[in-house]
Amino acid sequence: MGYGASIWQTGRAPAIDPAGNIYLATGNGDYDGVTAFGESVLKLSGDLSILDWYTPEPWSAWNDNDLDLGSTGMILIPNTNLMLSGGKSGHLFLMSRDSMGNLGPLNTSTCKAFK
Repeated sequence: MGYGASIWQTGRAPAIDPAGNIYLATGNGDYDGVTAFGESVLKLSGDLSILDWYTPEPWSAWNDNDLDLGSTGMILIPNTNLMLSGGKSGHLFLMSRDSMGNLGPLNTSTCKAFK
């Protein structure tokens, strides 16, 4: 179980795709990739099961410096499989909804971070 994570998104609702999958970003908190997903973007099923996620490798440093990934909500880009989000670190994240990458570097084949 994690400590301190939350869904903040500056008051934005989660994004929902046409298949009913839910996308949201979390703020500070522990990460273990099993039950704790602080500083992560999550893809949930309609019954709230975790289907996929992306957590940037510097999540722990961002926790230590209050640089929440989840400070903004997710934007699903129409007619694509892409979504966009930003965080207090100053990064914008453009990622694939089809394969989010789990724990990984800021730039992967499925997620690009721009600062």
